[in-house]
Amino acid sequence: MTQTNAQEDPARPVVPISKDTLMSLKEHEATIIEKAVEASMRRTDEVAHHGEEAVSLISSGMQFTLKMVETAMSFGDLAILDDEIRWALDRLPHDGVLPEHIVSRFEILKRVIRDVLLPEQAAQIVPYFEWMEARISRGSLPETSYL
Repeated sequence: MTQTNAQEDPARPVVPISKDTLMSLKEHEATIIEKAVEASMRRTDEVAHHGEEAVSLISSGMQFTLKMVETAMSFGDLAILDDEIRWALDRLPHDGVLPEHIVSRFEILKRVIRDVLLPEQAAQIVPYFEWMEARISRGSLPETSYL
């Protein structure tokens, strides 16, 4: 994988991630996902088309997203997130999930992370979601980093 460096992307999160923050994210993952799914389900305009599978689909998407963010933070490799964004923008519209829905779910995850984790821990994680939101809003991603 190629690494995205700060010179290529000045909005890149450079906040060092502590081991305690990573451990806390793992420890509270189920609570974060539960609260984020609950909040997402209140946005009926974004989830109604999923029908009875909405909770399961939203939950699995958020689990996957948190794992990718955790992996990117662990290895300091934002290319992992570029690949996730690229996949999401290519695949999810086929399921009725628009880019603005993805950003909305990132906003929800950020809010829940701030509520569940200690402020100093949330401050280390939130910039990664903000970086992904900016990538989606800009609509410009580098070429696939591996494939």
